[in-house]
Amino acid sequence: MLDFDALASTRVFSAGGVLSADVARPYIERLGCAPEEIYGCTEAGALAWRRQDRHASWTVLPGVEVMQNDDASLAVLASPRGASFHTQDTVRFDSDGRFHLLGRMDRIVKIDDKRVSLTEVEGRLAGHPFVGQAAVVKLSGETARSRDRLAAVIELSETGSQAWIEHGRLAMTRQLTQCLSEHFTVTPRRWRFRAALPFDERGKLPAHVLMREFEVSELRPEVFSEIVDGKRVCFDLHIPTALVHFAGHFPSMPILPGVVQVDWAIGFASRHMNRSSDVATVQRLKFMAPVRPDALLSLVLDCDHEHARVRFEYRLEDRACASGVIVFRSAGA
Repeated sequence: MLDFDALASTRVFSAGGVLSADVARPYIERLGCAPEEIYGCTEAGALAWRRQDRHASWTVLPGVEVMQNDDASLAVLASPRGASFHTQDTVRFDSDGRFHLLGRMDRIVKIDDKRVSLTEVEGRLAGHPFVGQAAVVKLSGETARSRDRLAAVIELSETGSQAWIEHGRLAMTRQLTQCLSEHFTVTPRRWRFRAALPFDERGKLPAHVLMREFEVSELRPEVFSEIVDGKRVCFDLHIPTALVHFAGHFPSMPILPGVVQVDWAIGFASRHMNRSSDVATVQRLKFMAPVRPDALLSLVLDCDHEHARVRFEYRLEDRACASGVIVFRSAGA
């Protein structure tokens, strides 16, 4: 944990990467000002600076001359190192000479013949009070008739998690779509809400990992939402028609086997309890209603970390489908 008290009379500088609003916010709240960010590159040196509590845009440093190329990338005409240089960063200039970074050239995509900056869409989402962090990818059409589309993976803020719990996933997607529609003609068509974004060990979000969030498996449900509310974890699940578990169960009326529902609940519970799937017993198991292909299920886990127990309940709209209590084996048992 960063000791903000020790930084009370210190100017904080940041270089090497653009700070997200989420990272800058604690400095503003505790120190009264954001870190002073330096933007530049190896070839040309330091080029611009900003403080997010004053401007979201960047101010060009003395002795630096820049311009926008025809492809919207930033060109350096003069710099401390005396070098002219064409960057791969796309920008938008304000009337006062400051500029906004819109993202790398390789993060500009075309959807329906319209150019969209994935970085700018992520930035707009991250500025919404419901959003902690956001990642946006382009999903390619799988057939000649299907279209490319944007997809977003969202880590909700505490405020956003409460709004999701009170109003649900569809209301959340409508509000975020409406927010983006004020700035973009193309908005995400598919959404995933997660307790945390799937960063790798280097702190990166590779596009192929994000795309995996939207894949349809023959073995698992599609997880539309995964929201942590204290000791409760809430899921929105879609049951694909192509699940192998429906084969032969039953031919005239496919039904999701109860053992599969228990197995999924154990898998989700193991991850949130930070335990292996070493289950001692499943108690009070009940199956109240069948689950058919293409169903939209809610799953709630009530986690008791002290006693290594998780109560789970699947619901189809307002009707309970299955429930039980998972008891994990104690360490050393």
